[in-house]
Amino acid sequence: MGRRGPKPTPKRILELRGSWRAKRNPHSPEPARDVPRCPSWLGKIAKKKYRDLARTLDALGVLTAVDGELLAAFAVAWEEFVTASQTLAEQGRVNKTQSGYMQPHPAVAMQRSAWAALQRFGALFGLDPSSRSRLEVSEPMVDPNGKHRIPSRNRG
Repeated sequence: MGRRGPKPTPKRILELRGSWRAKRNPHSPEPARDVPRCPSWLGKIAKKKYRDLARTLDALGVLTAVDGELLAAFAVAWEEFVTASQTLAEQGRVNKTQSGYMQPHPAVAMQRSAWAALQRFGALFGLDPSSRSRLEVSEPMVDPNGKHRIPSRNRG
């Protein structure tokens, strides 16, 4: 039988929330903060989402060197969601079968599946509204010009 209860929240997220639980496990691994290189195999929409989200997560201080694969999975789910949504906008949400019955367009299931993946991956990065509302950031993430403050590092 596996572990019970929700998955543990990463220490950095707990620290940003100001949670006392961040101090409970002083030996938890701390990967280096870094922006992982964007994979070349991502599609055009996914690459844009990866890079935009990487900048935002880096500015929040929650992105590490080992988060690239999960961020890529989020970006792929985003591209699938956008593609399915565009298909449904063009072709409609229902199809008529050869026998005359109406059935949901296959892209409806693709859209729902992609949305569920976005919710799961978003929760891992603290992107859902409830997780975000619990974060306590000590310094502003935005400079006076309204742009994200991003440390100058090699970007992928």
